[in-house]
Amino acid sequence: MTDYEKAKEVAVSFYKQLFSKQGSLSEAQVGKLLQLISIKVTDRHKQILIAGVSDEEIKNIVFSMKRNKAPGPNRYTVEFSQENWGLVGDNMTEALRFYF
Repeated sequence: MTDYEKAKEVAVSFYKQLFSKQGSLSEAQVGKLLQLISIKVTDRHKQILIAGVSDEEIKNIVFSMKRNKAPGPNRYTVEFSQENWGLVGDNMTEALRFYF
């Protein structure tokens, strides 16, 4: 059996049990699966992933969006958000922070 086949077998078993009605895995099973994963998230990457998003980052994202596109689900265009940032920026930032 190759490493790929072994990893596939362990992964399939892992997810079958995870999503089954019993749904409990032993620490040994989780450990076995983790040993087969060669790429892991570093501590630095973990910190980046859990870090909050600054107001400035949100503003930069809004202002880097392409103009002349279809409106979003709220029916506002990017141009509206950019041109009225002084009026809507705080509320938009607060709403977007909810997701982070």
